[in-house]
Amino acid sequence: GLSANGGALNFSSGSANIQNTIFENNKATTHGAAIYTTQDLTVTADNGLTSFSGNTVKEDEEAPSLAEAVWVQGDSTTLTLNAINDGIITLNDYVDGTTGYDTVLTGDGTINLYNHLKHSDLSGDVASLNLANNTIKQYSFNNLISDEDTLWAIDVNASAGTADSVNITSGDELLTSGTIT
Repeated sequence: GLSANGGALNFSSGSANIQNTIFENNKATTHGAAIYTTQDLTVTADNGLTSFSGNTVKEDEEAPSLAEAVWVQGDSTTLTLNAINDGIITLNDYVDGTTGYDTVLTGDGTINLYNHLKHSDLSGDVASLNLANNTIKQYSFNNLISDEDTLWAIDVNASAGTADSVNITSGDELLTSGTIT
């Protein structure tokens, strides 16, 4: 679909739940090529797959296309990614929103985070958080709280001495950074 906000879905009242859904090649002109939400949103993979890929925002013909899957409006809004019963959630496109929205990871499955969660506070207890997509990236979060039992998978290029890194920021200030090993 093509709209200003939320090329496929636009949630502006109540809470929203999505389960085992593929969002591909949706387009918007302002925010959230696949989903735009002003309400708490739970995206679930329950013994199945929920995936975001090829979703783009393009404000005008002169602007570049941005791979933005979801826009979360409101600094008290929560996006929950819930991979249960060995479900898999794959984000090939980034998620963005109002600075300080919350992203919560839950479940016994896998979340493939192959792009950024921009402007988000990130927390959760998920069995596996996979950043490994054959591309060395620098991930940035406003806040990060990870359960000690979460299995992190990252890209490592041993011959080049590089690996995915994670920065924790507050506004424009880098609070801490490091490489997950």
